[in-house]
Amino acid sequence: MFPKALFQKKCSMGILLLNDPTTLNAMDEEMCFHFNSIIEELLKDSSDISLLIVRGAQGNFSSGGNLNMLKRKSDLTPIKAEFEMRKFYEGFLRILHLPVPTVAVIEGVCVGAAVGLALSCDFRLCVGEVKISVPFLKLGLHPGMGVSALLPAYLGEQLSSFYILTGELISKEHLASTNFFLKNFSDEKDCSAFLEKLSEDLKSLSRDVLQQTLSFIRSRKLEILQSQLALESKSQAINFHNEFFREKIKRISTKTGTSDKTTQSK
Repeated sequence: MFPKALFQKKCSMGILLLNDPTTLNAMDEEMCFHFNSIIEELLKDSSDISLLIVRGAQGNFSSGGNLNMLKRKSDLTPIKAEFEMRKFYEGFLRILHLPVPTVAVIEGVCVGAAVGLALSCDFRLCVGEVKISVPFLKLGLHPGMGVSALLPAYLGEQLSSFYILTGELISKEHLASTNFFLKNFSDEKDCSAFLEKLSEDLKSLSRDVLQQTLSFIRSRKLEILQSQLALESKSQAINFHNEFFREKIKRISTKTGTSDKTTQSK
């Protein structure tokens, strides 16, 4: 079985790849394990990189939480489901503790929990056409991966509330007029050139001062997420046993088949 998250180094850049293209890189426990293992290794030693890039394999960032994974949670007791969802979210959000800046390069789809992962990075870049949404409520679930706490900082309170409550695709207009993306690129070549320059610029800085500054910049985000993840995992553990969620999952499974390709993007 292929690893669902891969790490490679290019010059002074580290690239962490979400790697399950058959599901549009849907996020499940296995991907979380591989992703977190890479982060833990980088926490031990990231001295040879000045920047970590997170992106998805084969033209998509991620279609969000795998629905088969969520369906399995409904068979657990609320206490067990709460524990497992908290562990799942924290595994990906360990990225906030890295001593180097992080960039989410988003192309294709970026849905649900994947939006939370992207927002936990220090920067976000857009390549080509993207489809971004947070359709948790359409499944009958409280938002997860810190989305309801993080999204207002980049879209503003009104827009974030609208997109969280409706689950609609975030419009190109709103993505362009807000702080969601640092930059938009029409092709990969320009994006790569920007990342290479950014990596070289960061490499010239004092490592100690860089780490101190990152800790300060991320402190508010970490403080918010600490309480938010507890609320999310507890709420979702209850939601898994709601009839709305069970019927929604059953309907999607009947329509698409019970395979791992079933994700929040459906």
